[in-house]
Amino acid sequence: MRSVWKPWYIFRPQQLLLRITRSLSGKPGDRVTVPMPWGTTLTVNPNETIGSSIWTTGIYDIVVSELLYRLLPIGGSAIDAGANIGYMTNLMATRAGKTGTVHAFEPHPVVGQRLRDNVAALPKDRTATVQVHPVALSDKPGTAKLVLPENFAGNEGVSYLASDAS
Repeated sequence: MRSVWKPWYIFRPQQLLLRITRSLSGKPGDRVTVPMPWGTTLTVNPNETIGSSIWTTGIYDIVVSELLYRLLPIGGSAIDAGANIGYMTNLMATRAGKTGTVHAFEPHPVVGQRLRDNVAALPKDRTATVQVHPVALSDKPGTAKLVLPENFAGNEGVSYLASDAS
């Protein structure tokens, strides 16, 4: 454990105990459902980068998470471009509440299915309507190739788009 002086340990001390417990017990298989700090759950792969962070700390990218939570109003609308398994989608759907809307875009078919599964697990009585779009977003129209780098298995968030000219 690198440091206990992290915001998620200082403001949520129970996370430190959770981290220690999970570190000692070892990682489970390739899928585990993790309770989120805002009262929902998310199924992750604890053997890849994003899933490991969520499994061990209960959160991913605390700065962006806090920013989204503070800026998105209840009843608001949001876009998650490159939604991956839906961590930010989950957070925004919870924050926006049942009168909000979230559009989640994920072009990878396998990762997109994990996103759809996580969206389906959201409590409909208190989270936004989430629409999952199995496409990528770009600043120009057209088609592109979804590239999966060598380290994709260890971090499913590293895929990128390349035009046919690339």
